[in-house]
Amino acid sequence: MKKIIINDGITESGFLTVSLRSILQALEKSVDEFYWQICGVAEYGCQFEVVGKAAPDFERLKRDKTKLDTEKLRALCKREHQLIWAELCGHQQSETIPSVVIRAIDSSWFDVSTDNEAVIDNLKIAFKYTQIVES
Repeated sequence: MKKIIINDGITESGFLTVSLRSILQALEKSVDEFYWQICGVAEYGCQFEVVGKAAPDFERLKRDKTKLDTEKLRALCKREHQLIWAELCGHQQSETIPSVVIRAIDSSWFDVSTDNEAVIDNLKIAFKYTQIVES
């Protein structure tokens, strides 16, 4: 899988200018039919932290290992939140292995891993500061 690291800077209030909501917007229709599972970031000891009004919902979805469709995930992202540590695995409806993995890393950056070149291209267009790495 290719990984794109997205670090578009910090707002005046201290939040990253990139968010899960903006990533999902950039991915547009390419993930419309996906379902998502929320978990901690495995590479970093399964760290998971979300703050804001939507935090309890993110925590419940993680705890219950709930499968969430893209429409519901986008609706959840409209509520105030900041993902500090989280991993979201996007699966096509008939697949068990994720096609897209979105990670929030310590409020410092997001990265997205995928084999889908269109997803990578959409993210490079949508965000100013990106870096591609082979994972």
